[in-house]
Amino acid sequence: MGFRYRIGPWVWQDNAWAPPFGTVGAVDLRSLADQARPGAAPAGVGFFAMRPEAASPGGAYVTLDDSQTAGQLAAWPVAVTRRKPLEALYEALTVKADPSGLSGPKPLQPDHRRRLRLILAGQLVSQERLTPHSAAWPIVQTTLQLDYRAIRAAALAPGSPDAVFHRRWLGYQVRKLGVAHTSLIPLDLPPEAPIEPTTTLTDNFDRANADPPSNSAEGWAWAEVAGDRWAIVSNKLTLATGSSAAHQLRAQSDLAGADQTVGADITWPLATTRIAGLAGRYASAADTCYWGYARADSNNCRIGKRIAAVDTVLSTYAAKPTAGSPVACALTVDGSALRWVIAGVCDMNLTDTAISSGARAGCKLLAFTADNGLIDNWQAADIAPGGGACNSLPLLGTGC
Repeated sequence: MGFRYRIGPWVWQDNAWAPPFGTVGAVDLRSLADQARPGAAPAGVGFFAMRPEAASPGGAYVTLDDSQTAGQLAAWPVAVTRRKPLEALYEALTVKADPSGLSGPKPLQPDHRRRLRLILAGQLVSQERLTPHSAAWPIVQTTLQLDYRAIRAAALAPGSPDAVFHRRWLGYQVRKLGVAHTSLIPLDLPPEAPIEPTTTLTDNFDRANADPPSNSAEGWAWAEVAGDRWAIVSNKLTLATGSSAAHQLRAQSDLAGADQTVGADITWPLATTRIAGLAGRYASAADTCYWGYARADSNNCRIGKRIAAVDTVLSTYAAKPTAGSPVACALTVDGSALRWVIAGVCDMNLTDTAISSGARAGCKLLAFTADNGLIDNWQAADIAPGGGACNSLPLLGTGC
């Protein structure tokens, strides 16, 4: 790929973790706990692709040779054996990954076509079709069983809005993976039958002004997960007043699975420092999700994640949307492949394994004054499993 590969710490800047300067592609190798820890003292490492001419960010970073030495192999957070850096990276995210994310990176998850895809610097560097005979299957299976245990407990908890959600999740996974549903259920839990999955959520905000936002026409509610200034104003979603804090909004209704496309028409205002974007694979009971956003005042399109309210910027693209007019945007989370598209502006692709479940979606805004970004025609849909077309999101043809 013509890059220099390094392993080393993430950098805390602008209230988020980010790759070191000069990075053109990054893969997170930290545990979930390290990703959720804010502050200037980094813990855990990332795999960073840099241009050959880029200088090392410092002594904490290990540059990897094409055939790694024993000392370079020791820099990895897991015990890899492959000598070539990209092969070792794939090994670290499959057979050497931690399904729980407690001690290291979680494993790659298959997309809706059952592919394990490793994307670095916008390029597909490794791809494998997952079957129950694949070397990576036991790790993926264990991850799905852990997810199912948590999803089932939440669905059956008192006050749950959807007591059969875990069965719809099973139905989605069965169609996606082509395996028996019992293989996804831990042995100590009852073998409940799956339910056919199909879900699409929409909200055009065509209703009376409301602060906080009122329920959608479909009947589900919005929740202010971070910040309390979300509002519907003139049939658009926005912030009622300015705030220097990032605001996160979540639709309180589950899709059937975690593979999803979230879209909207977003208008960036003419004023400066206005962030607007979308969130996907949102946890139902935590401030954990993937997101994509942009600023119209600087070349700053970004895609990243939020783990327990702590952000990590995974990639930045030097472009900006045109201010003052609505632009079609879509965030796709498909297995461990992420894609953030702003029509005519950016098309960003990468891999991240931190969040394997989370069937909700939402929005992201930040503004320092009342001149905020506007979001309209919001929609979220499951990506049809088994190689079919995406559920109807007529935005950009993304997600497949």
